[in-house]
Amino acid sequence: MLNIRSKLEKELSQLQNSWMKSHFRVNIVSVCLVSLTELLVYFLFFGFEEILEIPRWNYLIYYLFIPLAVNACSILIQSLCYKSKLFPDVLKPYVLTGGLTICCFGVAVVHSMYISLAFIFVIPIVVSVIYGNKRLTTVTTGINLVLELLHIFVIKYDPDKVDPLAGVDSLVPYIVSLVAQCCLVIACYRIIDLEEDRLRITKRQDEERRMLREEARTDKLTGLYNRSALAVAFNEIVEEASQEPSNSYIIVMGDMDLFKQVNDTFGHTAGDANLALIGDIIKRHCNNGLAFRYGGDEFLMLYKNTPFNVVKKDCEDIQEEFIRRVNSDIRDIGVSMTFGIAGGTSGISPSKILADADSQLYLAKKERGSIKIKY
Repeated sequence: MLNIRSKLEKELSQLQNSWMKSHFRVNIVSVCLVSLTELLVYFLFFGFEEILEIPRWNYLIYYLFIPLAVNACSILIQSLCYKSKLFPDVLKPYVLTGGLTICCFGVAVVHSMYISLAFIFVIPIVVSVIYGNKRLTTVTTGINLVLELLHIFVIKYDPDKVDPLAGVDSLVPYIVSLVAQCCLVIACYRIIDLEEDRLRITKRQDEERRMLREEARTDKLTGLYNRSALAVAFNEIVEEASQEPSNSYIIVMGDMDLFKQVNDTFGHTAGDANLALIGDIIKRHCNNGLAFRYGGDEFLMLYKNTPFNVVKKDCEDIQEEFIRRVNSDIRDIGVSMTFGIAGGTSGISPSKILADADSQLYLAKKERGSIKIKY
């Protein structure tokens, strides 16, 4: 209701959630593509039996079933963490990026004979940059470097793997891969820095626009929202009607009794001072709603999904504090605050609720300092 505050943080959060959803799908598609590729290679190779000496079932187990089982477990863990409301959102990108790392690691280990596959480890690092989180990129890089070193010097899953220590020719591609990853990380850090600068500028501009909008919608004398802001709030109520039909709204119309007499007796400066006092009091007590200066000595409060008894209690507290804080000379005239209250659901026009509240105020004015309610 009345989106005076910046929506940038909410939009950024939605953007990250959208990317995490896409990231999860990318991981699933990657596993499927890797498995389908292995299956295709199987049919191609065993269409010419002289190409491979390994038995068919051994090939399927080593190159298809075992990697698929590992990736399936990884996807299951990612799914549980990503979809869980209990798992911290801040850790979900780490889990998803880790899942992609496992998939790439599996491809490199299973087909170690193809030295060029060592470059596959750069994929998770590049993907991590999308989140704009240096810590995530650093952790991803560290894990990838450790896994690549294990892949190069320790793990020998593929019997046709080339020994990296057999000669310079076999070691150079791995060294190039490691150096390329380090250079890539430096480039990724720079990209993240540039994105953070851009985001910082965007936030500052958004804050400046927000302050200008808020200033344009604020009554300078009372510090409450003005009629322009009220129009925005009413438009939002109309827009929400189809999306949230169960919402209820309460409008309070109030004014200061004998305000004209205060102006005539003590001058307009005293009258303005009392309006400012009322604005301050309303802001202190209208915590569950939005407060507006409707015009002159009339004020409006707008509540969403708030019980009538809470609204009435706010009005009573405002009346009590006003009498306590108003200048004694003015108090002696018999000034007070009078309120009219009316409510309705999303299906009722806010203008209709306002008209009903105004009618209740008219009735209440006959008994100064009273509160009239239309339920």
